[in-house]
Amino acid sequence: MQPCPHAEEIGYRVQKSVFEVVCNPSQRLGLEANLRDIIDPDADSIRIYQLDGGTFGQARHLGAAVEPPHQGRLIV
Repeated sequence: MQPCPHAEEIGYRVQKSVFEVVCNPSQRLGLEANLRDIIDPDADSIRIYQLDGGTFGQARHLGAAVEPPHQGRLIV
């Protein structure tokens, strides 16, 4: 499995290869473990930025951006 389809299952695609995922610390560790198992470490690069809970409420979207449903759960 490629990283992008897996990320689409658990998060919200905001750009071609950029996803927002809302999760707790233990879910994030599981996500990282799953991604490590499916990426090619010689070809793929994944960056994970941990943001505090209030950050999404402060986010501003310009242009055709769709407001992601961060008030609800995105992890299934």
